[in-house]
Order: sequence, then structure tokens, then C-alpha cells
Amino acid sequence: MPFVHEIRVRYQECDMQRVVFNAHYLAYCDETAAAWMQARFGWNGADDEFDWMLVRAEIDWHGSATYGDVLAVTAAV
Repeated sequence: MPFVHEIRVRYQECDMQRVVFNAHYLAYCDETAAAWMQARFGWNGADDEFDWMLVRAEIDWHGSATYGDVLAVTAAV
């Protein structure tokens, strides 16, 4: 079952076209991964006994998010 993390789009994440600037979508993925690690393993980012890193990212764009939208970002292994 995938983990779902809701993120509300903040004003500063939008560009002059009033949509989320593309780089923020990967930040949302990173935030979701951290939330999943916390929920699943109690991870808090301190005193890590292991290191995890993103080695590949691919995004399929389906439409624009705008200020105030709530995004349901999923994570699964």
C-alpha cells in the first residue's frame, strides 16, 4: 500500500504564470520521502546510521498545480 502525504502549495512556490515552478515538484517528492521515513521507521533526520540518496528521478507532468492546491503525493517501495 503506498504512503500518501498531502502538501498544500505555498505562494512562494509559484511562478509569474501562477503555477508551481517545476523544480518544486521534486522538493515535494523529497518531503514525502522524509515523511514516509518518519511514519514507517520513526526517522527524524538526526543520528542516522545510514545514508539515503536519490539516484534517479522521473516526473510525468499531468497538469499545473496552483497556490492553495492540496497535492496528494504518494511514495512506495
